[in-house]
Amino acid sequence: MSHDAILSADAPRESLVSPESRPALVVDDDPEARQVLRDFLRLRGLAVLEAQNGLEALLSVKQHRPGVVVLDLNMPRLGGLEALKRIRPFDPTIRVAVVTEDPDAAIHQQARALGATVVLVKPVDLAQLETALGLALVAPRASAPVPGPSSETPPQPCAPPIGVADDAVDGADVDDPEPPPGLEEDREGVLPDESRHGRGEGEPPRGLGWLVGAVRAFLGAGPAREGESDDESLLPPAPGDGDTSLGTTSVSGRLQEEVDERAPGQRAMSYYGILGLTTEPFSTSPDPAFFYESASHKAVLNRLQIAIKLKRGLSLVLGDVGMGKTTLSRRLFQLLKREEKVSSHLILNPVYETEAEFLAALVKLFGIAPASGPLPVVRSLEILEGYLFEKGVEDDRTIVLLIDEAQRLSSSLLELLRALLNYETNEYKLLQLVLMGQMELLPRIREMKNLWDRISLKCVIDPLDEADTEAMIAFRLRKAGYVARRNLFTPDAIREIYRHTQGSPRRITTLCHDALERLVISDRDEVDAAIIRGLTKRVLA
Repeated sequence: MSHDAILSADAPRESLVSPESRPALVVDDDPEARQVLRDFLRLRGLAVLEAQNGLEALLSVKQHRPGVVVLDLNMPRLGGLEALKRIRPFDPTIRVAVVTEDPDAAIHQQARALGATVVLVKPVDLAQLETALGLALVAPRASAPVPGPSSETPPQPCAPPIGVADDAVDGADVDDPEPPPGLEEDREGVLPDESRHGRGEGEPPRGLGWLVGAVRAFLGAGPAREGESDDESLLPPAPGDGDTSLGTTSVSGRLQEEVDERAPGQRAMSYYGILGLTTEPFSTSPDPAFFYESASHKAVLNRLQIAIKLKRGLSLVLGDVGMGKTTLSRRLFQLLKREEKVSSHLILNPVYETEAEFLAALVKLFGIAPASGPLPVVRSLEILEGYLFEKGVEDDRTIVLLIDEAQRLSSSLLELLRALLNYETNEYKLLQLVLMGQMELLPRIREMKNLWDRISLKCVIDPLDEADTEAMIAFRLRKAGYVARRNLFTPDAIREIYRHTQGSPRRITTLCHDALERLVISDRDEVDAAIIRGLTKRVLA
């Protein structure tokens, strides 16, 4: 990957931060640990950013160029030692403090050999951390006077801000032992902090009481005032117009771009943003916008639409795990919503303990006025029958019920659905029922002869072939905003993806997601077969 591609991924040049105000970085998968460390560092006059895994740490170093990094050795996606290999070539002036729970002296020596300024064993001695990183030069330990009415400008930090990297998850394997070329410099403006991790009033951070106490003792602070929790008393005043505190990069399963209202145009780095994409292309969420119509998926979707239009009654769609049934159901539901004379309803998780509970859920789903109390099964069936005749005959509407994960339906609930299919005119069924489930549903329904004989459409979703695998990857990249002519995946990589996933859309999506992350970490131009082979040992285990 070229330097220009990374530098152009985010903010305009005029928003870049000058070297004199280099931001800070806090990385830890525990939000409470991040908060305590952030508060301690900010009380020393430092500005602090946050992240929660190794990949985010590397991206933040590329984007924000911190002056100091405090790095835990055990992190997901990119281990601490591997991250250190990449941080040091980027800027040798960055001071790196390694913190770890591992007492192995050989590991400590390896970290020092890679350029760590200091190696500390958890729980971290804050006084030792301050001394090793020269934090005493930033803010004296004596309490500063509270600014009075005549104070014009608050004191500004005069030493490099600090980044803290810490995570409790084992680091992912990294194929390339040598660090890639130097990380690109991108000193974009950072986001003001607007978030605090909420806890009950007066409740200290769980599992971090030792650190709160240590911070208090280190700073010479007395016990918390009445009505004030330990951690609250350590927080600086709320930011005002002149506040220089920095914010967080929050991640849930993937990197997210968050725009702060007070800093328009400034964004947190994301792996897909570096690649010139506007959104994540390989999320496993069932977004119908990313539904790729393979030959099999398109055939099933078309046949379902025809069966519903003809009011044939019961349709059954089966497929192995990860074949895209849920995304197909969302896409079908989306298409049905556009039809003026169709009332469509979707159940995603049909787990009900009793028949009465299931029927009550249907009554509510169809928008029928609920009774004052629980109704017997027979009465609920009468209410549903009246609704279906009113809407289906008098109003000439098509009532559709889509049930995903249908293999979770009990036999008694399947029998209830068969009873609902009895409501019909001489020409058509009043309820159009679509069951989507895993292959384990097939033998159960076959044993229910009365239900099996009522199925008007039986479909099985097949895996993708190699051509559809390549087309699906290209389709998702285009939907995510990729417009470059150069392919991100080489033909050899496509073949490896197909060989290891056997055409399962979910496995393809997961593997491609990790491949793009590895592409960014290794600073390469394209995903090749070697990257895929390295990932499949871990991803497809």
